[in-house]
Amino acid sequence: MINGTVKNFDPIKGYGFILPSDGSLAVFFHSETADKAGIAGLTAGQRLKFSFEFDIQGRRSVASLELV
Repeated sequence: MINGTVKNFDPIKGYGFILPSDGSLAVFFHSETADKAGIAGLTAGQRLKFSFEFDIQGRRSVASLELV
């Protein structure tokens, strides 16, 4: 898993982005991914670990996450 920090999360739109600690580009995540991990109320600056996968268009998307 990769260490990262929540860049932003919009609970109304149901998605946000995580900044990997290695300095690579932000990775998209959907609120369903956080829900599956039992995480509610993500806010900017929270540290976590995550894994990602590539969507059908080749973009990175968080597959799983956990709070650090």
